Amino acid sequence: MALALMPGVVACTQAPAHAPASIVGGSFSEVEGVLPDSAALLIQGVSVEFGLEPTYTQDQFGSSRWTVLAACSDAESLEQSSTIEIAVAPADAVDEQDRQAARDGAFSDAVTCSF
Repeated sequence: MALALMPGVVACTQAPAHAPASIVGGSFSEVEGVLPDSAALLIQGVSVEFGLEPTYTQDQFGSSRWTVLAACSDAESLEQSSTIEIAVAPADAVDEQDRQAARDGAFSDAVTCSF
């Protein structure tokens, strides 16, 4: 009895790299799995941009109650960053027009990005 060996192909795929701009306009809850545990994070609550009192607190990190309006990091991808700054606003105050404006850079001054 002859045994034929078939060459196998093994592919290793890495998780996709996320540029800071890729998270803008999305829910803050979607960001949590992208951010490296070792990164220093600065989260800016920008409720005042919508005429609201500042209400973001650290215990709301990663909550779907917030929308990302701006983001930057010290590396091209969030996964490789050691410092990340994100601006968030209450999701119920942000409509689709605001999300598109954020993707177009309207809130980019909400993060300083001076790493």
